Amino acid sequence: MKKETNQVLLKLVLSTLLGCFTSLGCLAQTIENIVVKSPDEGLKVAIFIKKDAAGVSKLYYSVASRAEQVILPSELGIGIWNNDLQIKSALSSHVNNTWKPLYAERNNIKDEYNQTIITLNKVGISDELQVIFRAYNEGFALRYKFPKINQAERYFPVTSDNTQFTFPEGATAWFEPAVESPYMCLPLKNWPGQSEGPLTLKLKSTLYVALGEAAQINFPIIKYSVKAENPNTIFCNLQSAVPDSKNGSLISPWRYVLIAEKPGKLLENNFLVQNLNAPSQIKDTKWIKPGKMIREVSLSYQGCKKLIDYAYEHHVQYILLDAGWYGAEFRSKELSDATKPKPELNLPDILAYAKEKHIGIWLYVNRVALDAQLDDILPLYEKWGVAGIKFGFVRAGTFQAISWLHDAVQKCAQHHLMVDIHDEYRPSGYTRTYPNQLTQEGVRGNEQMPDANNNTILPFTRFIAGPADYTLCYYDKRIKTSRAHQLALAAVYYSPLQTLYWYDKPYEIKAGLELEFWDKIPTVWDDTHVVQGEIGQYITVARRSGNAWFIGSLTNNDARELQYALTFLEAGKKYIATIYSEDDKATAIKQAVKVDRFIVTSLSMIKMNLTAGGGCAVMIEPADQHNSKGIVNLP
Repeated sequence: MKKETNQVLLKLVLSTLLGCFTSLGCLAQTIENIVVKSPDEGLKVAIFIKKDAAGVSKLYYSVASRAEQVILPSELGIGIWNNDLQIKSALSSHVNNTWKPLYAERNNIKDEYNQTIITLNKVGISDELQVIFRAYNEGFALRYKFPKINQAERYFPVTSDNTQFTFPEGATAWFEPAVESPYMCLPLKNWPGQSEGPLTLKLKSTLYVALGEAAQINFPIIKYSVKAENPNTIFCNLQSAVPDSKNGSLISPWRYVLIAEKPGKLLENNFLVQNLNAPSQIKDTKWIKPGKMIREVSLSYQGCKKLIDYAYEHHVQYILLDAGWYGAEFRSKELSDATKPKPELNLPDILAYAKEKHIGIWLYVNRVALDAQLDDILPLYEKWGVAGIKFGFVRAGTFQAISWLHDAVQKCAQHHLMVDIHDEYRPSGYTRTYPNQLTQEGVRGNEQMPDANNNTILPFTRFIAGPADYTLCYYDKRIKTSRAHQLALAAVYYSPLQTLYWYDKPYEIKAGLELEFWDKIPTVWDDTHVVQGEIGQYITVARRSGNAWFIGSLTNNDARELQYALTFLEAGKKYIATIYSEDDKATAIKQAVKVDRFIVTSLSMIKMNLTAGGGCAVMIEPADQHNSKGIVNLP
C-alpha cells in the first residue's frame, strides 16, 4: 500500500488578512475564491461566496473538465446554513493510496484525490460548518460537517439539503420515478416528480455525468428534482428530516459527481463510491464468502435436498429458503415466529446435509420478524450454522429506516452472518466498511420481467451505485429476452451474491450445455472492462478472474450486429473462447443457444448478430496442448 499525504494549511482568517492587505478586492479574491483540482489537473472545482439577487451572501461552486464547463455556478448549503455565509479558513491535502478490497470488480483500487476542507461562519451564529471537497481524476465529491454543535436546537431537525447542480443547456437525464420503475430519458425540465439515484445525464457535448450518494449511513436518502422556474438545475430532496445529533456533531453523506467521455467509464469508475467509504470494520473476514445462490421454492424437505444436490453438481455455493419457511411472512410473532421453522421442513437435517456437501444455507426473514426478533434470531442462526440472511420488504429512504438497516448489518457481522437486502434499498459503498453486506436488490430485475431496453440502461445507472441482486432467470416463459441474453447478464451485472434460476426449478429440467457458463462463472473479479456500450442500446462487459475471462454482450429491443477485439488478453498467448450465442437455425430462437469453441489471441475479433432482446456470452480460458486438441482458430 502506498500513501502520500501533503497537507498545506491556508489560514484565511479575516482579521489577519485585513492587516496584510490594503485592498478589499484582493482580500475577496484570496478568501472567497478557492479552486480544488484533480491530481491530473483535468478537473477543476471552483468554490466562492457570491451575493444573490437579494444581496444575500451564499456559497457557490462550479466544475470544469478539461476546460469544458460541466456544472455552472450552483448553490450549496444544508439546513439553515444556506445564506449569510463567510469563509473562515481552508485546509488542503493530497492523498494517494492503493488498497485491496476483500472482493470487488477489481483486485486493487486506487484512491487518489486532492481535498479542501472549507470552514464557514454564519452571521449571528457562533458554530461552524465545514464543507469537504474532494477532486478525483474520475469526478468529485462534497459533504457537509458540523464538527461541534453548541446549540442543537438551532439545527434540528435538518429538513433540507440545498446542494444544487446547474448544467449547461441541452442536457438529458435518465429519470427513474421509483426504485423498481422503468427509466425515462428526459430534458432537465417538466419532470413528473422526483427521481431516484444514481442519476445519469448526457450533456449536449460528449460528456456523461452521474450524480449519487456515498457513505449514506445515518442520514435520509435524497431524490432529485427540477423546478419549473429553474430549468437545467437539479435539486436535492431529503426523504425525511434528520431528527437530532447523538454526539453533538453532524456529517452528511458524500454527494458525488462522476464525469466521463464515454458512458461505460461511469461504470468502470464506480470504485469512487467505495473510496468515499471507511475501510472494513470487520477484523476477521474469513467467513465472508461471495458466491452463487438458488432459492428453494417448494419449501419441502425433499425439495431442499434435491436443490442441495443440484447446487453441489453445478458449482453453486448457496441455497436460499425463501418466504414461508417459518410461516406467513407478514403475520405477527404470535402467528409467524422466525425462530421456529416449519416442522415438516426438518431444518436441522437440511443444514446438516448441506454442510456435508459444502453448501451454505441462507434464510429469508421479512421486515415484520426483523423488527420484532432481530436480537433473538441472530445468535440463534449463528448457532444453527446459517450462512446469511436475506432481509425482505425493508423500509428504505428515511433517517430511521436507513439507520436501522445499517445497525442491523453491523449486528449480523457480530454473529458471522452475511446479508442480502431486498427490496428498495440501494447501496452507497457501505459494503467496504461492512463487507458481510454482500448485495442488495433496489433494481428492476426479473421479479418484474423487464424488457431488454431496461437491461441495457441498468449498467449505466443503477449499477454505478454498486451490486444489485437482479434474480436471474433462465427457463421461465415470462422472460422478455433471449436465453443467451439471460446467460450474459451474469457477466454484465455485478453481484458478489448472484441469485440464479429465480423462478425456475433447475433440477426438474434437463440442462443444456450452455448452462456451463453459469456453472463456471465467478461472482467477484480481478479486473473489469466495459468494452463498448451506449445507454439503453447495447453493452459488452469483460471481467477477469485469475487467467479466465467472462464476457457478456446485450442488445436492447432492437436487433444489431456487434463486434469487439480481444485486446485485453495477454499478447502472444493462445486461449480457448467458448461462445454461447443465439442459434439462428433453430425454430424458436429465443429458446435456443448454440455453443462453439475456437482458439483466439489478443488479435482476434468476436463478431455476433443479436436478435431483438438478444445477447451473447463468452468464456475465455488459457489454451494448452491438452484442452485445445481439435479446436480450430476463430474465423
